[in-house]
Amino acid sequence: MDLQHFRSLLLARREALLRARKALLALPAKTRQRLREAMDLRIAAHALAAGATLVTNNLNGFRRVAGLDVVDRLESADDGA
Repeated sequence: MDLQHFRSLLLARREALLRARKALLALPAKTRQRLREAMDLRIAAHALAAGATLVTNNLNGFRRVAGLDVVDRLESADDGA
């Protein structure tokens, strides 16, 4: 794949993402919130399946998931400094 082709693929992907974002923002707030919650559950399920600790700054979105090890992103960053 040459560089020009790669750039065109990246631009097409960016444009598709921008269209998707615009469509999401046009949805009612409650619908957007439900979509975020559904995505959080998919992320949590992946972390559980992998046996991983989830590092996030959205603790409230993940603490409700039983068995999921969740760490605050900002607190973990402070610990490593």
